[in-house]
Amino acid sequence: MLTKLELNNFTVFEHAEFEFGMLNVIHGENGTGKTHLLKVIHLLAGAAAQPDVGPSHSRLMHFTPDRDKPAVKLTLVLWDRAARIFGVPNLALVVRTGHEAGTIAGVTHLGGRIGVYVGHDPEFDLLEGSELTTDWGGTATFIPATDVLSRDPALVELYADREIREDCTAADLLAEIRKPPIRHPPEWVSAILTDLERAIGGRPQVDRNGAVLIDSAGNRAFSDEAGSGAGSSDGSGFGYGSGSGAGHGDGSGHGVPRSPRPATQLVAALVAQGHLKLASLALVMTRVDLRNGWTLCWDEPEANLNPALLEVTAKAIVMLAQAGVQVFIATHSLMLIRQIYLITKLLKQPVATRWFGLQRHGAEVTVDQGDDVAASGEMAALDQELIQADLYLAVESGSRKPGTLELP
Repeated sequence: MLTKLELNNFTVFEHAEFEFGMLNVIHGENGTGKTHLLKVIHLLAGAAAQPDVGPSHSRLMHFTPDRDKPAVKLTLVLWDRAARIFGVPNLALVVRTGHEAGTIAGVTHLGGRIGVYVGHDPEFDLLEGSELTTDWGGTATFIPATDVLSRDPALVELYADREIREDCTAADLLAEIRKPPIRHPPEWVSAILTDLERAIGGRPQVDRNGAVLIDSAGNRAFSDEAGSGAGSSDGSGFGYGSGSGAGHGDGSGHGVPRSPRPATQLVAALVAQGHLKLASLALVMTRVDLRNGWTLCWDEPEANLNPALLEVTAKAIVMLAQAGVQVFIATHSLMLIRQIYLITKLLKQPVATRWFGLQRHGAEVTVDQGDDVAASGEMAALDQELIQADLYLAVESGSRKPGTLELP
């Protein structure tokens, strides 16, 4: 779990420090670095849980030029992973304009420090692709703002074998949901999945080829009985249950797809993208080993969602944090922010929640933060809602006459 983060000369941030809780809500206008911040958190949270890759790939570096003792352990694996998460061939590209280098550094709840030097360093400019990667799944998950589940499952192999100018978050998520479900997940997972399935209108499943389906016949309360959620009646996929083995019509495990699919199954390409966002969370939750700790970074959970579904989304986010998952979200939605705020205020057992507002002042981005939403500074979504509300009332009352607005 990350407790602190410091950024120096990184993308839009000249210098920024963050202190995190279990639930962390980030808001700000476009271009203030919200997604960059989430990706940094995702990188360090995953790296903090990795075993040592060995002395041959390790190097101790000065955290910043003005410190006397090397404090950050940089590995080629971490360097390569950072480049993949940001989708750049070299980390010099994420250095703030006008500077030659920068640093990313985090502190874990155990007091450990981990960080990355960003800039051009000839010794670390030799990225050898897949040879340097490790399995980063299961400890940190990043759900992008755009839909991933309807993408071709072959992206996983394609990303591993080819040079693709795209960040790795989509391929990572597809690889994560391909894994067999965890046997007997914690009971609190059941409540979240039931709400998500009800909102989606079916149970998300993954067939043996990695394709995502939504099965309306599987829209039932979660059960951890053997085989109960693995595959449908024709063995076409596996869902949440703990069944094992090849499914041949009994839904007991990885099924053999048949054609045509049952009428109750809908392929991801035909599912509403807002529902697929919720399905991403549902599928990942059943595949990560929550006993080992988990960090979730979710970029714009509200994207493509009808506002009516924001309540179930906010509830799921808070319940995850309450259960010990460290959650980070970046959002533009005032309604989602309000829902999370109200839920956390009404909880019998409070969740350590931190609020972050990224504010742009010319070329500089500053951070307002605190334990209350008011401490996160100005909120663009709130300002615009008040302006729109005033204009609406003016039009309805007649004080603003029709035909008085002229667009350029």
